[in-house]
Amino acid sequence: MEVNYQPTREGFNKWVHKYNVDIHEGVFEWVNNGENDDIFSGDPPEKQGPWGTARSVMTMSALLNAAKRQFMLDINNSVVFANVAGAVGVGKASSYAEHEKMAHMLPTYDEVVQSPTRAKLPPPDRSDAIMVVTHRLANKMKSKDAEKVVTYVKRLPKAFGVPFVKMMLARDRDLFLNEHVGAWSRENADVLAVVNTIKVK
Repeated sequence: MEVNYQPTREGFNKWVHKYNVDIHEGVFEWVNNGENDDIFSGDPPEKQGPWGTARSVMTMSALLNAAKRQFMLDINNSVVFANVAGAVGVGKASSYAEHEKMAHMLPTYDEVVQSPTRAKLPPPDRSDAIMVVTHRLANKMKSKDAEKVVTYVKRLPKAFGVPFVKMMLARDRDLFLNEHVGAWSRENADVLAVVNTIKVK
């Protein structure tokens, strides 16, 4: 019997959350920004060399975590970039470097919680930036902050409500019981459909 294993973004995210994997925050956002489907395609590049896979992305994450924690360096350092490129290829390393520049211009979780109606919104024509904010908030939302986070997410294009709630519930399924999440889901049929797939323990 032949068994084929095909990684998926959803499976990768579930693994990260279930086992509390120590993944670099920026890398996790980058993987989920909507532009890295090829990481999970399983198709090797035509030219032999390092390339982006779920496994090499975790190597990239470990390199960036070590650079930050031990030396306070990031992808903009030439040595760090060279090491990351050795894991995922120059193309993916460059893509991540561009992602970091964009991500630094977006609001942090704390900024959203502090002022959900005034916190900066991503450019409406940058779906990658909107996706980064969506996952940034979903990956950190606490029940006590739900009202404020939901208030901000409702300012984003409606279509991004579904990836937000999927990521949020993958990390903490109990959040579907939160009154603010419940009220929001009743206003958004697509979000409600996701919430209705969650079963009470």
